[in-house]
Amino acid sequence: MLPERDAALVTARGAPAVAASVREALTCPDGYLRDAALLHREWQHGPAEVACPVRAWFGEDDDRSPADGASRLLAGFADLEVTIRPATSHLATLVAHWPDVLASLPDLVAVPSS
Repeated sequence: MLPERDAALVTARGAPAVAASVREALTCPDGYLRDAALLHREWQHGPAEVACPVRAWFGEDDDRSPADGASRLLAGFADLEVTIRPATSHLATLVAHWPDVLASLPDLVAVPSS
């Protein structure tokens, strides 16, 4: 069951992509379960081998992927920036702050000149 604020985002007008994604995840959880299994086993390559910048976005009120629970995953990245949005739930981290997430990408991605 989704937290109330996330459920409101799924049912809000103009959020069909979010609703479709949640429906798919709940209908066929194989991908989620595979990701969870991979996350919690020994990794073949460690975060120290990642040469590009890593950005992690969390909602302060996210009980699905809390920032403090991600410390194992995030530990060891050389170039890490964590953003925690106050009073933000799991889905709202991306839905409400998607423009901010996208705006941060030009600083991270080198675009070849023509």
